Amino acid sequence: MQTEDGYAIKSQVQDGGFVIGHNDNTFPLRVPAFVPLDALENLRTGGRTAPPWGQIYRSPNATVNFNVTETNKMPLDASKPIFLTMQAETPIIAKKAFGMLDRYNCSIVNSIDQFTILNRRRNDPADFRSMGKIYPVGSSLMGSTIMVLQYSENRSRLTRNIQSGGYSNNSYNSPGIDNPTILEIALWQSFSIAYMTTMPDKVASRDVENDIPELRGLYPENLDDSNDDGLWPDGKAIGCRCFAGSDLGYADIDGRSASYSNFTLVKRVGVNITDPEYTSFLKRFEIGAISVLVSSNSETLVSRSGITFDRGWYLALWRATGLIRKYTQTVSDFSTYVTSPIQAEDLRETILRIYTTYALELMYDATSGPGDAVAWFNPNITIASKAKVLHRGIVPLRWCLVCLPRGPLGS
Repeated sequence: MQTEDGYAIKSQVQDGGFVIGHNDNTFPLRVPAFVPLDALENLRTGGRTAPPWGQIYRSPNATVNFNVTETNKMPLDASKPIFLTMQAETPIIAKKAFGMLDRYNCSIVNSIDQFTILNRRRNDPADFRSMGKIYPVGSSLMGSTIMVLQYSENRSRLTRNIQSGGYSNNSYNSPGIDNPTILEIALWQSFSIAYMTTMPDKVASRDVENDIPELRGLYPENLDDSNDDGLWPDGKAIGCRCFAGSDLGYADIDGRSASYSNFTLVKRVGVNITDPEYTSFLKRFEIGAISVLVSSNSETLVSRSGITFDRGWYLALWRATGLIRKYTQTVSDFSTYVTSPIQAEDLRETILRIYTTYALELMYDATSGPGDAVAWFNPNITIASKAKVLHRGIVPLRWCLVCLPRGPLGS
């Protein structure tokens, strides 16, 4: 055994302490539309990537380990559930701590057969103008949903793209951790030929790599009203497929081992029916993630409804990849250009960052306006303090030599 810096409980008395994070009373007290907007702002500005004091909990038998002495960032692979709950300046022990159980992961799509939602509608008729439509597949309540967006800047289009997304299951009051939602994204990209000659130093130096062969040049263009039937022969599509699930509930937490246990589902959290301003459900974690980039006039997204077109989703996607750069132009107020298309791995990591950003927003944002939730005193926790703790390790070599019997070594 070895010693290392860690945390220990000096007393089993629940002395209480100040924490940050929503409890079951404050969690519903937010305007649902503000949460994805605040998450989008954090995404644009490179905001928080970890809980306020970096404490993330996993099940005791999980293979992923979190550091209990340093700040933890949200993992990009959370195939095994993690528990986000109240945070204190040091690890805490608590019974029945309210929080959100999340799991998520994304993989790159290299073939149309790897899609399970988007491959159903390759040849479906659709309206690809600036007002996209939502196309439900299957059941109106629990079926898959597909929506189509496009981006076009008529006067100074350095890149052209169209994006499709599919996802399912929006109800916040049904169990979701074991019934994950599937999110699929196909992103077509192409660079304007006009700018190849007028601004050769401002166009991409890399082509779209690892694209989906079956989707090359197959997407209708319709980037503006003057080109209703044009095809996009040079458009290449990249894709990713994600799954995510979440549940709200209570769990016992132990900050010394960064673990949770005895999770109990909360059957109904997320709406305050007594206040007209809060009559809508907060979008559950797995659905709200895509809402960070796409605003909609349909709260449930399960029936045919118009989507509010806003180029902000595309620019936010670029900013989140870390690829975007600034360029000042005098001919237009559109002053951004890119040196590379979004690549498949960029898209995958960006969607994962969107998941983590929205999860943190759900648990730790303020009830009104941007920023962290206000600290509050919780009398039902036990605070850990810094201490030397035992750690199972390799026995030093010199100890092994002492243990050897003398006989075989000679007298």
